[in-house]
Amino acid sequence: MRISQIEAAIVRAEVAKPYVTAMEKRGMRQTRCVVVRLWTDDGLCGLGEADPLVGFTAEGPESVMETIRHVIAPAVLGLDPGNIAALNRRMDAALPGFPFAKAPIDIAAHDLLGQKLRVPVYQLLGGRVRDRVPLVWPIGGGSPAENVAEALEK
Repeated sequence: MRISQIEAAIVRAEVAKPYVTAMEKRGMRQTRCVVVRLWTDDGLCGLGEADPLVGFTAEGPESVMETIRHVIAPAVLGLDPGNIAALNRRMDAALPGFPFAKAPIDIAAHDLLGQKLRVPVYQLLGGRVRDRVPLVWPIGGGSPAENVAEALEK
């Protein structure tokens, strides 16, 4: 199994509620994610995603796309995505830093390895440790009373 093709696209995703920050006082209503499809020579396709939010990270969707296309993809084409440690070493050698450009490649490689071995990715990571995953729910865009009510609800 070798990486034969890498496709990357910017995808707009709606957020569950407007995300209010000091930079976005009206509330961010959607985010722009980078979705990667990693194809192998035996026809498998792994998916990976990164959500680089300018202001929280130095990387943005456009820079992630350019980094994947012009630096990361040429460095990893032809590699075995099942050797994730070697894949990450190659990405780091090609370009130190840039975790948002590398993450979707790593995630897609895990997806491919799980498909190849016919096991869920959590099994590759040491096994299931919980049945539910706690998520973050940002609070702070409303009045103090609204924020308290929302915190208690969530």
